[in-house]
Amino acid sequence: GEERRMRVDNNPNGLLEEIFLGSMFKVHPYGWPVIGHMADIQAYVVDKLRAFYDTFYVPSNAVLVIAGDFKTENVKKMIEKYYGSLPKKELPKRSYPQEPEQKTSVRKEVLWEVQSKSFMVGYKAFAAGTKEAFALDLAANAIGEGASSRLYKQLVYKKQIATSVGAQNWANADPGALMIMVAMRPGFRTGQAEELVQAELEALQAAVISEKELQKVKNQTMKAFVYGLSTIDAKAKALAVNEIIHGNYERLFLDLEEYNRVTAKDIQDVLKKVVKKNRQVKVVLIPKQMEKNKGVSR
Repeated sequence: GEERRMRVDNNPNGLLEEIFLGSMFKVHPYGWPVIGHMADIQAYVVDKLRAFYDTFYVPSNAVLVIAGDFKTENVKKMIEKYYGSLPKKELPKRSYPQEPEQKTSVRKEVLWEVQSKSFMVGYKAFAAGTKEAFALDLAANAIGEGASSRLYKQLVYKKQIATSVGAQNWANADPGALMIMVAMRPGFRTGQAEELVQAELEALQAAVISEKELQKVKNQTMKAFVYGLSTIDAKAKALAVNEIIHGNYERLFLDLEEYNRVTAKDIQDVLKKVVKKNRQVKVVLIPKQMEKNKGVSR
């Protein structure tokens, strides 16, 4: 319960993301928060938790990564000592339902105890490791990653109506989402910001980005990728994630090559596929106090 309060209930970004994903994925399990809703947490019983643990926390569902300065033979002996006695258990067959194609746009407004408005807008996208996912990673960088991104320049620097913007391609084993988040300055409504987000998305669909901008987003994305592997823990996590999602840890070593292959047209094409009005999901977080004082807010 305390972890949920910290990650979601008292965190506008976490709350926006949870409502956004729940609005986008009505059938697929991605619509459920990993940590659970508070009602679920309060309803936990020990027997149910133990049954879940005994079913899924088993060797056939685990990936063990050892990273650092060690002697392989010694580590193999330790693994055998501490894990060798664990019995083999078959996992239940998983068959996750695929989310049907969205036919109409979704917009939700949520009143919450926050100081200013914020919103998240996005579209169902592609699974991790696909050509389209790499192109969307670069598109997200151009849209809202850092002070040189298009939306930061428009909303934070020029118009000065937002305090922060962010964009990410949320890629997973199954199709995820392109997600854009904007936090407004106190007292400002979201209308103009929503229009500017839409205008930038349409601009990226209408014309290919310049070679200069393409190289910039590649450099930033690839630098972040390499920097993210700078610690031993990060290397271990990256190897584990690739083994879990792709079934092959060696996929990690191909990512930079895949980013380099992406062309400006690839970015334009993937945004044409993903960004369509009928596929849009938008969640707006509204301060309760602002609703009480509509006459003085803008």
